[in-house]
Amino acid sequence: LQITFSNSIIQQINPKGGNMKKKLIVFAIAIVMAVVVFSGCGGGSSNGGSSITPTSAHLTVTVKSSNGQAIEGAEVNVGENSNMTNANGKTIFDTLTPGDYQIEASKDGYDSASQNISLKAGDQSSTTLTLKKKESVNDTIKSTSKLKSYKGIIEMKSSNGESGKIVVIQDDFGKEQHITMYGNDNKVQFELYVAGGKAKMRSGNDKWMDLPESSVQAMTKSTLGFAETMMNNTIEDFNKTITGKDVKYSIKRVGSETVNGYPTYKYHIFAKGEDEGNEGVLNSDIWIINRGEYKDYTTRVVMNAKDNEGEGTFTINLTDIGKDMHISLP
Repeated sequence: LQITFSNSIIQQINPKGGNMKKKLIVFAIAIVMAVVVFSGCGGGSSNGGSSITPTSAHLTVTVKSSNGQAIEGAEVNVGENSNMTNANGKTIFDTLTPGDYQIEASKDGYDSASQNISLKAGDQSSTTLTLKKKESVNDTIKSTSKLKSYKGIIEMKSSNGESGKIVVIQDDFGKEQHITMYGNDNKVQFELYVAGGKAKMRSGNDKWMDLPESSVQAMTKSTLGFAETMMNNTIEDFNKTITGKDVKYSIKRVGSETVNGYPTYKYHIFAKGEDEGNEGVLNSDIWIINRGEYKDYTTRVVMNAKDNEGEGTFTINLTDIGKDMHISLP
């Protein structure tokens, strides 16, 4: 029991001697205060003493794994309150304002879990959240740069009405390429051919221009690099566990189906975070070839990104893997 004396009472005590009668009065007041406080804590005395009405709620949260083991070091958020679990997987919130809360628990390597709870003044509540280990997906998807040939179609749409499409046809590990970019009206904005160490390009419906040999490598690297970056960004996100205090991330397999002619596993990726006050949410579906010569390559990705400024959808389809593309200059 902790008793705090006011300054006015303490000042009545003279440390150099003072009036003994005053000291006895102060001591008697302190005893009376202690009895009142103690009676309130105990719910009232047997002869009808005073009691204190609680104004806050107490909540104990336990975080366990799917096999029932306590998870130490998990972050638990109850509204704006945040704690870490101890070696027993427990953490305590003892001064919560009565109201409705969402409890969320997370730790690197596990899918986060949440539940809702309603607390009243004086509640002594407890609950348990179970975290499932994330599926081991590191290095599962192979980069498109390792493929001899493929056709990739990247489509983009935004909530402001803008759209676009890029078609990439590659053969002989990039030595032969045909890249076409379409604008908002689905008309060709740019086209590039590379074959036999030579290249031709045009903008829209303009005439074809021959590129000098010295420019071919730089042009194809930058253009194809843009397209491959679009495809490989999701692969990198899938292969690496997203970490960081302000990011919540989960991934799970949701089925298997044939897509673009390939047998695949379908995965769903969810991530949310905040950057300088801009809250973002990313939902992605990705289909990974699960057997055959091109096992562990992705054949389709659908990404939906949404933040305070708008929403955009990216769809990527990878087909004709390993086929001879027979690319020649126009």
